[in-house]
Amino acid sequence: MKESAAVPAEQGPSGSALDADGYIVVPTGLPRPVLQAVVDDIWRHAGAKPGDPATWYQPAIIRPRPGMVEMYHYQSMWEVRQHPAVYRIFRDLHGTDQLWVSIDRVALKPPARPDRPDYD
Repeated sequence: MKESAAVPAEQGPSGSALDADGYIVVPTGLPRPVLQAVVDDIWRHAGAKPGDPATWYQPAIIRPRPGMVEMYHYQSMWEVRQHPAVYRIFRDLHGTDQLWVSIDRVALKPPARPDRPDYD
């Protein structure tokens, strides 16, 4: 993987972090309101409230493992998928301008509790 403005090269003893670990964390610089819109939509879609832990554990909506929420076509998610900063990251990772926008899910992973071991 080549270093770029969007993707810094983090070299370890065995090469890049992507090669060594299978993933990298790349700061996107996405505006907070863009990210907050997705967070708000996740809570709304799940029917959960951030300040009410009793609403976080709904296996039919928020899967215990890995915490996936079947939520796809919200405008807030498209704003992230198509953001120029995200495009630059994937362009640099794949070395091409010929990219497709994927349709991914989101995750909401409540903390494990003794009375909810399925969420550990």
